[in-house]
Amino acid sequence: MATVNGKDVYHLYFNKSLSANRVKRLQCDIKLYKGENVIEFCNPVGSKMDSAAIQYTLMGKELKRAAKEYAEKNGTEEKPIVFSICEWGLNQPWKWGRRAGNLWRTTPDIKPLWVSVLSISGCGSIPISEAGTTRICSRSATETSLTMKTWRTFRSGA
Repeated sequence: MATVNGKDVYHLYFNKSLSANRVKRLQCDIKLYKGENVIEFCNPVGSKMDSAAIQYTLMGKELKRAAKEYAEKNGTEEKPIVFSICEWGLNQPWKWGRRAGNLWRTTPDIKPLWVSVLSISGCGSIPISEAGTTRICSRSATETSLTMKTWRTFRSGA
């Protein structure tokens, strides 16, 4: 990420590569102002949680931008976007999900095994208050007809 004069923020994306290379570089057009300019470069990703938060926040903003652009282009009312963060609680989405989307998961998928149900119920207390009034913080996958299958029916795919 690059910041110019403490106010203009530029997100920089590096192409993935399998190996380091002396000739690979990144180009970015930065607007400079008359007089002295200060350009600061930093890596805002300090953890997997930071990475997930940044990526999902950027996706959410892009969805909103696309909805607005579509409405303006077609002369229609802008429709709200519901952005569900499929994160399974691995990177603590209850801490950053409110900025990124509308709903998020806080636990892994439920499997048709009793041990799976127990592991999810024992995930601890997730602060539902983090969701706010217009967001949903789902403690587990919503499965309307989760039944405990026998091993035979599980293997048969029924």
